[in-house]
Amino acid sequence: MGVLSDGEPYLSTKMLAKVCGVSRQVIIDISKEWVGFVESDFKPKNGSRTDKILARAGHSMNPPYREVGHKNSTHNCWSIDSIIAVLQYYAFDTAKPTDEAKIFAGGLMRHGLVEFIY
Repeated sequence: MGVLSDGEPYLSTKMLAKVCGVSRQVIIDISKEWVGFVESDFKPKNGSRTDKILARAGHSMNPPYREVGHKNSTHNCWSIDSIIAVLQYYAFDTAKPTDEAKIFAGGLMRHGLVEFIY
């Protein structure tokens, strides 16, 4: 988690998995599906996990993250729109919402509402 040189905040795949209450492999699988759809211009099956996440992202066919090199390794830096889409899926859309996602999403909503009011 951090801020890229252009000022864009991001979460890593590992941190996104943590706030969503799922394994890192689940987020990796989502990213592979998402990138696969972007590269092939293929639409995901209607009602699938990836379809629901893309719908939350406004059917964005942009890659969900930017690859950034740091200390001889590459990090996947997930954009805010992608983070929110995945987080909302695990907090509200999936058949079994995770407690971690619900708590994190609730905290973000509370913070955003306070900022909006002030």
